[in-house]
Amino acid sequence: MPDIRRRILGPVVRARSILAVVAALVLPSAALAQTGTVTGEVVDGATGRPIDGAQVTIVGTSLGSLTDGRGRFLIPGVAAGTYTVRVQYIGYQTATQEATVSDGETVRLRFSLGFSAIALDEVVVTGTAGAVERRKIGNSIGTVNVSQVQELVPVATVGQALQARIPGVRSIGTVGGVGASRDLRIRGTSSFLLGQRPVIYIDGVRVDNTAGEWGGMASATCCSFSGGAGEDRLSDLNPEDIERIEVLKGAAAATLYGVEAANGVIQIFTKKGRSNSPPRFTLSTTFGFNRQRANLSTKMNPRFTGPDGFRALDPNETLIENGPITMADLTVQGGGEDVTYFVSGGYSFEEGSVKPNSQKKANLRMNLTWLASDAWSFDLNTAFAKNDILSLQSGNNWTSLLGNAVLGNPENATADRPYGEPWVTVEDIKAMDTFSNTTRWTASLKATFRPTGNFTHRIAFGFDNINDQKARLLPFGHFYTYLSTIGERNIGYRRATNVTFDYLGNLGFDLTSNITSDLSFGMQGFWETDERSMATGQGYAAEGVTTVGGAANTFGDEEFEETIKIGFYGQNRLSIDNKLFIGTGLRVDGHSAFGVNYGLQAFPKADVAYALSEEGFLPELISNLRLRAAIGMSGQSPGAYDQFLSYAATAVLGDVPGVTPQNPGNADLEPEKTTEIEAGFDLGLFEDRIGVTFTGYHSITRDALLPIELPPSEGFAQAQLRNVGEILNQGWEVAITALPVQTSDLVWTTQLNLDGSKNEVLDLGPTADNGRLGDFREGYPVMGLWGYEIVGYDPATNRHTRSDTVVYMGPSLPTFNASLANTIQIGAFSIYALVSGEKGAVFSNGDRPYRIRQGAGDELHATYDFSDPANPVPTAQTDSLVNYFTLVNAYDKRDNIRIREVSVSYVVPDAWTNALGLGRTTISLAGQNLHWWDDCHCADPNGTYLGGSSFGTAAGFLAMPQPRRFLMSLRTSF
Repeated sequence: MPDIRRRILGPVVRARSILAVVAALVLPSAALAQTGTVTGEVVDGATGRPIDGAQVTIVGTSLGSLTDGRGRFLIPGVAAGTYTVRVQYIGYQTATQEATVSDGETVRLRFSLGFSAIALDEVVVTGTAGAVERRKIGNSIGTVNVSQVQELVPVATVGQALQARIPGVRSIGTVGGVGASRDLRIRGTSSFLLGQRPVIYIDGVRVDNTAGEWGGMASATCCSFSGGAGEDRLSDLNPEDIERIEVLKGAAAATLYGVEAANGVIQIFTKKGRSNSPPRFTLSTTFGFNRQRANLSTKMNPRFTGPDGFRALDPNETLIENGPITMADLTVQGGGEDVTYFVSGGYSFEEGSVKPNSQKKANLRMNLTWLASDAWSFDLNTAFAKNDILSLQSGNNWTSLLGNAVLGNPENATADRPYGEPWVTVEDIKAMDTFSNTTRWTASLKATFRPTGNFTHRIAFGFDNINDQKARLLPFGHFYTYLSTIGERNIGYRRATNVTFDYLGNLGFDLTSNITSDLSFGMQGFWETDERSMATGQGYAAEGVTTVGGAANTFGDEEFEETIKIGFYGQNRLSIDNKLFIGTGLRVDGHSAFGVNYGLQAFPKADVAYALSEEGFLPELISNLRLRAAIGMSGQSPGAYDQFLSYAATAVLGDVPGVTPQNPGNADLEPEKTTEIEAGFDLGLFEDRIGVTFTGYHSITRDALLPIELPPSEGFAQAQLRNVGEILNQGWEVAITALPVQTSDLVWTTQLNLDGSKNEVLDLGPTADNGRLGDFREGYPVMGLWGYEIVGYDPATNRHTRSDTVVYMGPSLPTFNASLANTIQIGAFSIYALVSGEKGAVFSNGDRPYRIRQGAGDELHATYDFSDPANPVPTAQTDSLVNYFTLVNAYDKRDNIRIREVSVSYVVPDAWTNALGLGRTTISLAGQNLHWWDDCHCADPNGTYLGGSSFGTAAGFLAMPQPRRFLMSLRTSF
């Protein structure tokens, strides 16, 4: 054994000796430098637990560090002198200590951070043209510390990290298949036709935020591959790589992002290395399963037999299974005095509860920071993702798996159609093969030059490249509606590239002894391309032929979009007595989508913040009070080619090529422009043990795009887009954070988020007919629902009477949202729960009337006469119910209260982990989306068949409900 140890350890010892000699020869200045070191630890003041990731800085210098998993930090190379050492971490009060450093000596400090319900000292960078403390900003910014969330509950996607955590931000799963898109929006609906998703950045690089189906080209038989839900490109990201997320909620905050930021901005910041730190590995593993809630309206199916005597199956019992979940991630952080690194690798596999449906994902990331000198620093961030999704057939789709089972009439059930499927059998649907295979590479390089302490230049370049291959096979010999048994193959490719260039300059200086100025200026450039192609083959001669070329009929199609944007911006922020902060800014944009007759667009902003608590006259119970207000403008650009006159290819006389007019174009096309005013306050009580944040906002979108029909004599197939509409969004947001109990053995924190909103169409332009244009009506929400209603009933004929005209049923989006999170720490245990609720939304519940007319569902079967169990028969009530839903659709409420997340975590004692050479180790059990209460006559009130791309406008027809998730996780470091 000693000989083996010498053979293994000898080369290591020699390598270390050589490195030491090289360091002494090459870096003599470092060896001889007369400097000291500041080291220490940062812990929670109540529990004594180490705080991982706290930012430690030496005020007035560029020196700093992050604490490791043991709460320790090390800052070498500090010149002799007396300094203020500052520690900051989200959720805690900022702490400072004086440290006197002597040559060759080490100063040891210990910081015990106290809880803070408001984070006014937190440094944010999104929308501020440079890093600045939150207390100096007049607009609201939401922040999610993903690392802290991961300590409580496993997070699988960015969308899950955002759900129910920031008032005014809606992140809702709408389709139950794994990898499917989500509804992600901020403060309602600001456009009639354009997308509602916010702009998304990762480490300063604008990235693809597609959520929905793109594969409906080339005469594909039906339903865009999987019923329209599509995939969410945010699911490509690995939450284990993310440090925090900053959210700008509206135009007043997002002005400096210009023409495409009216829906808000989400900036994702990934983890960085840690200076003067040995390699620190973190391993996290999660195991569990998905399982749909057995609340499908088919529990009475087994009481019926079909024509061949077969007893119908209940999908609750036969289609709902456990879908296994496996996730594993390994990260390493560390670095020396000049170079730091963060490297990660992750893999996950997840199956849906209704199969076939799965997602396999692999992620790699490397972030490097190089402090080249006192003036220059460089950051390189690069990430690769491989995301393969076997899509579930769902939604408004003839091949919807759960839809065919739930809408099946059990009286038609046979051995071949065990659910009485109306269109396609479950077995034929399971024979389909539908997938999306995506590779994604995102990278950025940032160079920072600081010639003086108050003058900084930053240049950043980055790109996001996505290659997505989609394919679907409807195999020969299986019956599919509109295709019969001849078979079909669809295959498509999408390549999307986003390139970002950004320059930012910051200059700080003193105007007077009590007034300082922070001037920022810069420019941004974006180049985006989206290239799609697809081929379809229909009609095979026999089994086994699966290529497009092997089909009797083939079709092809392609699309291409390119947009270029250049913007210039400037901002100045004045600080008066470090109490009053006044900011003004201007962004000027040019965009390739603007009409040729339209020039540049200017977006101004102004904000003010006043730290009233600094005046000293407020009651002692008020520890902090900040008043703030902001006004700003942002926009949203038209489609890439909406301005152009276009024609569609056609064939004349069978084989002579020709064209027909399609889009009339509009040379005067402008961006939609949203102006928002917001005001509010941040209040800290009882030494910040209670924090209250309130924001009210009033937003008007002008020049909103609407389709205006042209006279038929002009011959265009499409309406012309014009900037004629006007939309109002107004509302309020409240976040209350409190620390009710804090002892050495028990800590209880709670957060309540509330928000309310109103959306209204103010103007539809001069061509509107009595305030109506298409589906839009002045005085009502953009996504208001209209339908016929029952106005009478004749008991003699058992028939209903409906209204002559449609009536307003309600808005599609909730007008009130709430969430309540509680965390209780008892010794080594943490108990966490998140509950959310929403109220005010109405949806077109297409499943309900269709199900009843099909003779399916428990609502209908509850009206049957079962006096003879072997032969249940309809009653007059059955006939009445069918007549009711033959005349009208069902408009049900989306109101619900939902248990979003529950977890129990245990921190393994240090004595156990130290014996194994491990650091902080946590074991947790968690449940997600466990239960909800509603009255919607549906499986999930948040469901919509088109997923997140069109929430509210699409009915809940055949929507796949969200599954429950049960997980066990282990997180450790070494």
